[in-house]
Amino acid sequence: MIDKLVKALDSIPIGYSFADVRMEFTKGTSVTVSNGVVDQIARGGGRRGVIFRVLYGGAWGYSSTTELSEENLRASAVKAFEHARAASIVAGSKVQLSEEKVLSLTRKQRVSVDGNEVDVGVIVADTSVLEKAARQFSKLIKNANASTSYGYKHVIYLNSEGSRMEWDEVRTSMSVGVVAASEGRMQSWYEARSGFKDYSMFNNVNLEALGTRCAENCVEMLDAVKAPTGSFDVVLNDEMGGLLAHECFGHACEGDDVVKGRSFLKGLLNKRIGSECVTIVDDGSYAGCNGYIPFDSEGVESKRNVLVDRGILVSYMHSRETAGAMGVSSTGNARAQDFTRRVYVRMTNTFFDKGDSTLEELTADVKYGVYAVKPSQGMEDPVGGSFHVEAYGGWLIENGETTKRIRNFTLSGHTLEILKRVDGCSRALEVDSGGRCGKGDEDDYVPVSLGGPDLRVRGMIVGGG
Repeated sequence: MIDKLVKALDSIPIGYSFADVRMEFTKGTSVTVSNGVVDQIARGGGRRGVIFRVLYGGAWGYSSTTELSEENLRASAVKAFEHARAASIVAGSKVQLSEEKVLSLTRKQRVSVDGNEVDVGVIVADTSVLEKAARQFSKLIKNANASTSYGYKHVIYLNSEGSRMEWDEVRTSMSVGVVAASEGRMQSWYEARSGFKDYSMFNNVNLEALGTRCAENCVEMLDAVKAPTGSFDVVLNDEMGGLLAHECFGHACEGDDVVKGRSFLKGLLNKRIGSECVTIVDDGSYAGCNGYIPFDSEGVESKRNVLVDRGILVSYMHSRETAGAMGVSSTGNARAQDFTRRVYVRMTNTFFDKGDSTLEELTADVKYGVYAVKPSQGMEDPVGGSFHVEAYGGWLIENGETTKRIRNFTLSGHTLEILKRVDGCSRALEVDSGGRCGKGDEDDYVPVSLGGPDLRVRGMIVGGG
């Protein structure tokens, strides 16, 4: 296949400034069990495809295909060239790419248990253990569902500069969600685990305990009190802090939005945007995390990128295009959902870095506030800088102690104000959950992680549920 791809690149007419090709083969298995019934079993036989990109006259041209004959690959490469040449006629700003190392590397993922080879009956049984433990915890549980998935991707990347990469991506995830109801009150809860791991991940998770924990939290939430409303000190656990890093800061730090002037962080490079306690990292090389990638979709090796260093904004996330526009190197954040999609600047594993406190120390100095523990969703305004995130629940903090459970509430504010109010982070760092993040008009989704340390914010707007 590599020889075919090389010949296809060689067939592109002269005059272009850059070209690359990415071939992907994907295969996956997923199971869903709801209320004791198997809802879905899906096992794909494999999907293979190729996308060519050509840069001509400062404009991009794309062409993708699933027909991988030598003749068709050459035709697809030429089509990308023709699209770029046509686009260059009306192109506004001209694309210039950053200079990057020419690499020739292979990263094979060691797989001890291939989820696509595990008997489907075994996966159904594992998923059922998770669902059954949650459903049977209490008669107050009215709905329970569990899902497991395993995905494999093999990628070959070549470009006209001489780079040649080949790598694997293997991810496993499990989740369980429940709804509990009593005397007209209704609450929901979920637990999830995911990572850049093979199916042996299931051997390292107590599925019954995870399902029970989910249901137990949900039932307890039925007696939770309404959260206070107003401005309070807030302690966020690892997942809530991860949501804050991702939604409130991360999207605005993506280089394509910065270059287009659609980010409140534009013009703030090397300026203070947070307290001394705030260090925010995007680390695509964080092994085992759901957002780990050996290379991005432009063949740039992933690495740890410090975005905010002790309160100072020191870097944006970049593709080669946005890095070229700003005169820096790519950070390895160019990502595409699959071979049918274009490349965007995307996050990987984005989190606040750890500090030197314990959770107990963070809560001890709070006279009256909130401990937020389970993220629901978040919305951000990357242009204006405001945000709104929702939590399924948490605890009231009174005189340094967590007391009553509180139900669904919101946290909101302006990112630049909130980052300056962070005055402590725990030394414990957890990044063991995640999902997919969407971007663009076509809702292009890529795997990311959620997590970080516990952190404290002195004054956030809390909206009661």
